[in-house]
Amino acid sequence: MATLAAGTVHAQTEPDWLWVDGWEEYVSPPDAFRITTLALRDPHVFVTVPPQPPLPALCLDFTDNAIPGAGVSLNGQIAATLTGDADNDGFLDASTLLLFRPLDQAAPIARLEQVPARCTFPAATTSCEPPPAAVPPTIDFFDTRASGTCLAPLPGTTGNNPPTPQYPPYSPPVTSATGPCLRTGTRGGSIGDVGLTLPLVDVQLGATFAPAPTDQLVNGLIRGFLPEAVADAIQIPLPDPPGGTVTLSSLLPGGTGFCTGAFGSTRNNKDVYQGVSGWWFYFNFTATRVPYSGP
Repeated sequence: MATLAAGTVHAQTEPDWLWVDGWEEYVSPPDAFRITTLALRDPHVFVTVPPQPPLPALCLDFTDNAIPGAGVSLNGQIAATLTGDADNDGFLDASTLLLFRPLDQAAPIARLEQVPARCTFPAATTSCEPPPAAVPPTIDFFDTRASGTCLAPLPGTTGNNPPTPQYPPYSPPVTSATGPCLRTGTRGGSIGDVGLTLPLVDVQLGATFAPAPTDQLVNGLIRGFLPEAVADAIQIPLPDPPGGTVTLSSLLPGGTGFCTGAFGSTRNNKDVYQGVSGWWFYFNFTATRVPYSGP
């Protein structure tokens, strides 16, 4: 008969392979990893920048490049929330933890929780605790592989397919999670607490275990599908300049209103998934083990 690990036993909901899948085990405190870097790799986001004489209007890729005059890029803004303390409250502006109970790199299937947290500033010496208001965790199950690929972009869903001389593949490319690695199942959900609200479909997470002692997850990949109708309804405030509010779909290649004007772009990165038009989103991330005082 299998023996439960020390800790509090919580009722499980899925999967349900009694004493085999590890879900009866709820070890506290968990092995906690904080997402330390997160970057959108595909699709890229573009904005129409009004003419600034002598420059004409531009269709600007601001995924990694700062908007002239505003000094901000999308990935730069994400990085600032993960490493900064803009409100000077002593805590990093955004923190998402991956909780393993415990981390078992050889588990056939095991439980992974994603939770927001309060983590002390600065990031290099941070320690984390649950947020003041209780937030239920997002619960995934994951399996592991000693070698091979755990999670990669789906064929034909990155860059401009096929790439052309006018629109070469995005750089840097999406990084895949390779062995030794983990991969979660699919679920609905959004990207972690980094100021983004993306209600994605069939979200999966994968990552490579750094060498023992495993204090880092590298080559992390989060992928999920955003239907076009949902992107049409999401309003995004732009930095000034250009300022104003636009739909998310207008920032995505192929979306309605994408980079309009004489110096616009005909790039189109739309995908079709289960008969629905939209975009596969790919984020790369790393995560680092942190002290955690939560249950």
